[in-house]
Order: sequence, then structure tokens, then C-alpha cells
Amino acid sequence: MPHVWWHTSRGDGSSRTHFNRGVGRRGQLCDTRGDQRPWSEKWQRILRGRDAISEAYAAEGRALGNLEVEGRVTSFFSDCYHLRDWLIGDRGSMPGVTPAGLDEYIRNSYPLSLSQAICNTDKHHSRSRGVTARIRKTVVSPRGARVTLEIDWATPQAAEIDALDLANDLCTSVARVL
Repeated sequence: MPHVWWHTSRGDGSSRTHFNRGVGRRGQLCDTRGDQRPWSEKWQRILRGRDAISEAYAAEGRALGNLEVEGRVTSFFSDCYHLRDWLIGDRGSMPGVTPAGLDEYIRNSYPLSLSQAICNTDKHHSRSRGVTARIRKTVVSPRGARVTLEIDWATPQAAEIDALDLANDLCTSVARVL
């Protein structure tokens, strides 16, 4: 189980920092803007990003524009891929985690490899190698938003997947390595 730091404010103006060894405990994270930035800070951002996509899919999401919804999806998958760097940077709290081990896990995890593809396809104008993945379609209706991702669109094996389904699968896959 990962280490999770969270912060609460009291009614008297004071605050308290907590430590928990559970993924499920969620609160406002401490503002860590120094060299000691724990990987759990990025993990909490990922969980909030998944919640933001879920909110867009709910009926309240109908008030959002397609660019806002697409931004939530793109940010989520970029954060997921960048978690690798945070885990490497905070190796002191994750004994045994190596860059090579993380790269192998990402390659062997379909959801994680797709987060890398979405991140890199968004980052680069054109890609000449690797899996490509992009937002194919965004629909905002009275029932909420839906985002369809397209994997390897330039190949005969092109496939479509729902962004929230992939986000949920990805969080499960990441939680396994943590």
C-alpha cells in the first residue's frame, strides 16, 4: 500500500497533516514545493483527474464544453504517464522500484501503455513510431459527456475505447504496482 499524506483544516484556523498507508484515503494534499515531493502527490492528482472525467460523464457534465471535457481526459492520461518519473524521483519510499522495472510494467500493461501513447501523441505534432492514441470523438448531451479514444488510427488494427473505462482500468493497473 502506498504512503498517502493529506491535510485537513480545523474550524479554529489551525491545520493538521496526516499520514496514511492506504490508497482510499483522500483529502487535500500538503503543498510540497521543495525537493521532497512524494510520488503520492501525483497519485492524488491522478485520482482527482479520474473524478473530473467521471463528473463530466454525469448529467452535470452537460454544462461543460467539449474542449473542457477533452482537456480533462488529456490531462488525466498525461499525469498517469508522468507518474513514472515521480516514482523514480521518490525511490527512497519505494525500495526495489527501478526505471527498467517500471518501463517493463508499463509495456506489459495495456492501460499504462495507452496512457503513454495518449501523452506522446498529444505532445508531438507527428509521430513516426510507437502506438498512437487520440481523442476521436467527444459528445456532450443532456446525459453528460462521452469521450471516445482511437488507438492506432492509421492502421488496419485501429480500435476505439471509452475514456472513462480506460481511466478506471488504468487506476486499477497503477494501484497494482503501488
